[in-house]
Amino acid sequence: MKHLYILAVLCVSLAGSLAAQNQTLVLNYEKSTFGEGQPLPAGEKFFVSGAVGPEIGYVAIDFMSAKGYSPNKKAIYSSFWKRSRGNKTPQFTMPVNYKLREGKDYDIYLGYYKTVSEAEREQVKQSMDETIDAYLFQSFEVSRNRMKLRKSPKQVMHDLDEIMASGLSLFKSRTAIEFPGFSDLVLSKLKEADKIKLGKGRFLNFGPENEDATARQAYREKTMEDLKAIISSEMRQYLNTELYVLVDDLYINDYSTEKVKNSFAVNVGYGAAIINANPDEFNYASAPYLGISVPLGKEGLSSPILSRTSISFGAFLKNVTDQNDVRLSGPIFKVPTYAGVGVRPFKFVRLNLGAVFLEEKATAGQISGVRDRFEVRPFVGLSAEFNISIGFAD
Repeated sequence: MKHLYILAVLCVSLAGSLAAQNQTLVLNYEKSTFGEGQPLPAGEKFFVSGAVGPEIGYVAIDFMSAKGYSPNKKAIYSSFWKRSRGNKTPQFTMPVNYKLREGKDYDIYLGYYKTVSEAEREQVKQSMDETIDAYLFQSFEVSRNRMKLRKSPKQVMHDLDEIMASGLSLFKSRTAIEFPGFSDLVLSKLKEADKIKLGKGRFLNFGPENEDATARQAYREKTMEDLKAIISSEMRQYLNTELYVLVDDLYINDYSTEKVKNSFAVNVGYGAAIINANPDEFNYASAPYLGISVPLGKEGLSSPILSRTSISFGAFLKNVTDQNDVRLSGPIFKVPTYAGVGVRPFKFVRLNLGAVFLEEKATAGQISGVRDRFEVRPFVGLSAEFNISIGFAD
């Protein structure tokens, strides 16, 4: 079996050296195309590249099903590029690690973001503070003796998270961390404020006992200030990260993918016919073989199991001799032939398992009586695989 071992080493080496390079699609911004209308690759990963100005620090891309534009349309896949420190290149390149389906149209959205300056960041913080303050002001009902939320504390928390999401909709953080929502500390403060009796203010050093109205007002204002301070602190903690703001975008509607040709694979390898599988009388015969494999599914378009599994047929390149020096050939074609199932564990390596059809050399090729002479034995083979695409003229 040393031949199988040698072939395995060669196949693995071949898989590493011949690994396909992912193609790069260059965006033509003015024409809203890739190249001069180049279709998107189907069933394989690729790169998207394009020109950017020096002020652009972040580019995002979304792929969506082609069902028309809507503001809330969800992406089926997203990728991004961000400028590394000190990089002044006028070009972005980002990976698309998603296998698009053959012959299907996709909508594509690209967003271009510039780095937010410190002054701009402070404006964002101030704007968010003002929006949250206005929301909290109208969220409370205030009577002479009580403060009470118009909604439940959890609903107010949800609204505050929505305010943050809306306010940050045009921004990206340099880190991959998104705003996690306000903490349980904010929720606790909301619940506390929802139960406050303002009359206690005069006993908590918020004013003289004989100035009840002043004490109530001071107690209410202090409660609101504490709540706003916690919310502002959590909001600003997130906004202190490096931010990018959207300054340009491009929407490409109904962009098509390429049509994938049907293919079959040629297998060149080394295989063995197991003549006797009994460990005490183990007997086999081996030789190089050549065959074809027809996959059960297209690469990238079917499940990984189907696309890596195929029906295989082929023949040994010469007659074989088993361990008992019996010369073996095959019926009709005068060489051993096989059929089976092939599985591809690596890119260019296929393991074939099945049955091999044998006949002793002395009677090989004779038509009469072939059913009585040929034998079927287990077959195992390891091969290098080369795909051949086939198609028809349009």
